[in-house]
Amino acid sequence: MVKYTAIHFTHEEELMQIYDYPKYTEHKREHDALTQKVTDFYTRLQSGKASFSLELMQFLRNWLIDHIQGSDRAYSGFFNGKGVC
Repeated sequence: MVKYTAIHFTHEEELMQIYDYPKYTEHKREHDALTQKVTDFYTRLQSGKASFSLELMQFLRNWLIDHIQGSDRAYSGFFNGKGVC
């Protein structure tokens, strides 16, 4: 998940910059916060200070609902208008 977020967010942010997405800064802030949260979970899991828990499951659910179905969906029309699939 840590690798996925880094690769996915980098690719998404590159497209946003290339096509001058007007909400880039706001979206980048969300990515930074999500990346920090994923890194924190990973660090806690590796150190034995956390386990797969309700907290992690809620985070993943919120990410899916709030970010992917919310923020990411918001830019789909913008990119479609630019011919980016």
